[in-house]
Amino acid sequence: MRIEGHAALASAGGSRALERLARLRGAIRNREVSFPAQVPSFPRQHSVNIQWRVVTLYFVRGWTCEQLADRYGITPRRVRQLLRGWVEYATAHGYLQEIPAESLMAAQSEDAAAA
Repeated sequence: MRIEGHAALASAGGSRALERLARLRGAIRNREVSFPAQVPSFPRQHSVNIQWRVVTLYFVRGWTCEQLADRYGITPRRVRQLLRGWVEYATAHGYLQEIPAESLMAAQSEDAAAA
C-alpha cells in the first residue's frame, strides 16, 4: 500500500477513486496505514463542518458513500470529493503514513501474545 498513490486521488475517475478509497480504508483498518485519533478538518476545503464526521464514518466505521450522502443531504459524488480532498491534505501534512512492516509484525505478535 503506497500512500503517495492516494494523494493523487483528486484527479481519479468516480469508480476508480471509490476503489482507491476502499483500498485505503482497508489499509487503515488492517493497521497498514496510520490514522489520526482526532480527525483534523482542513479549513481550505468545502464542507468543513461535516468533513471530520464524514471521514471518521467512512474510514473508521465503514459507512458507504451512499449512506453518508443520505445522512448529510449531499450526493455520493460530493462525498467522494470530500474524502479525496481530505486524503490529499492529510497525506501532505503527515496525518496518514504507512506503517513499516516491522512495526506491523511486532503489533501482531503482541496481539497474539495477549490472546
